[in-house]
Amino acid sequence: MSLTALPDPMTAAARDGLADPVLAAAGRVCAEAALNAMERLNADADTRFCVESFFENYAARGRSPADQRIDEWSRTGRFSGLAERKDITSRRIRFP
Repeated sequence: MSLTALPDPMTAAARDGLADPVLAAAGRVCAEAALNAMERLNADADTRFCVESFFENYAARGRSPADQRIDEWSRTGRFSGLAERKDITSRRIRFP
């Protein structure tokens, strides 16, 4: 099924995110394309690690970073700021 199957993909994306199976499939395809491009782009090991981690933690599971934040809020009643999020701030993506 493709995005053209959705009557209003932008509204579906805003409302449902990757919980929508069509959008989740599209997200996986995009993440796989990025993952497959790493060698061609001569991406360094840190960058490859970040892309692989993103794919495994989010796209392959039909989730997004927003889902992780919502889970955190459900558990703790608060959101962490970017400075507290080591998974985002500790790595820099580099291409040669």
